[in-house]
Amino acid sequence: MTIEDTETELDVPPLPPGFIAHDGSPCPVPPETMVVVQFRDGGLDDPEGREARYWDGPPDKWWEWEGDFPVVNIMAYRVLA
Repeated sequence: MTIEDTETELDVPPLPPGFIAHDGSPCPVPPETMVVVQFRDGGLDDPEGREARYWDGPPDKWWEWEGDFPVVNIMAYRVLA
């Protein structure tokens, strides 16, 4: 599966177990929710997680796939208990 970008075609990484796919819409959980995110380049954030608000800018809104670095758009997330 791929997603068209203005300059290049970027691969969508495989969904890790326990993660929920994200479609580029606004943050899907309450801002204080602790999450681990997966980026478009396949990398994962800190396994201890961060509050979802951390990824909601400024300067970039990574949940909404805005900004100059599409490889770090959030493609999936896992809510921590």
